[in-house]
Amino acid sequence: MRVAVSTRKPSPDALVEPHFGHARWFMIHDSERQSWDAFENDPGPPGAKGAGIRTAERIRGAGVEAVITGRLGPHPLERLREAGIRVCRASGMTAAAAVEEFRRGALADYVASPEDRCRHDVRAAD
Repeated sequence: MRVAVSTRKPSPDALVEPHFGHARWFMIHDSERQSWDAFENDPGPPGAKGAGIRTAERIRGAGVEAVITGRLGPHPLERLREAGIRVCRASGMTAAAAVEEFRRGALADYVASPEDRCRHDVRAAD
């Protein structure tokens, strides 16, 4: 199984990026090969609308079966689910820890809420 995790840096030790559409990187873990690949994302210029939808389209083409992220809006969530990609929420942990939690079944499926809509509050990279 291939699982993508939104991050700010291309490392399994990077923290989960709290905003899906503005993630600079996605770390992709392949459980069959027990390997990691870095997938660079171009969220567009700061404050650009539609970053989540553009990111969802890129992820749909990455051959993953699940995504772990901090939050995302209803439109990117719908695009991912239409492609059969499971979406889970995680925060305050590394990509590697998030994948381990996912593997153990400890991450719940993502449930969208009105607070998840993008407010273009993009934070500076660490």
